[in-house]
Amino acid sequence: MNTKDMFTSNYLKPHDLRGGTPTVIMNAIEAVKMGDDTKFVLSFQGKEKGLILNKTNCSMIEKLYGEDTDGWMNKPIMLITDWTQNPSGQQVECIRVRPPAQQQAQPATQPHTIPDEDIPPF
Repeated sequence: MNTKDMFTSNYLKPHDLRGGTPTVIMNAIEAVKMGDDTKFVLSFQGKEKGLILNKTNCSMIEKLYGEDTDGWMNKPIMLITDWTQNPSGQQVECIRVRPPAQQQAQPATQPHTIPDEDIPPF
């Protein structure tokens, strides 16, 4: 058993992608109170877990579909795992948003892909 499977979350984590790069369809955004903060959670068609939006991912979606979040609905994005530095300076795995494969320019290298049907539902 993988230890990351032992501690589940209501929100999407890098481990949930299992190394894949699924293309998902956005279908809702809701403000969720988390402690003293309010976070925005992006939901996807046919998926149980939503993605807590950060500024980096929000900016990418804005570039793709504009600033009005109503225009994001029913549009595709690709999710990938990446690395970032947390506030304490540690490198941690994260989820990043990318244009869906059909919208990407010819990349210098192809990302490692696992067919969507091989990624467990999240």
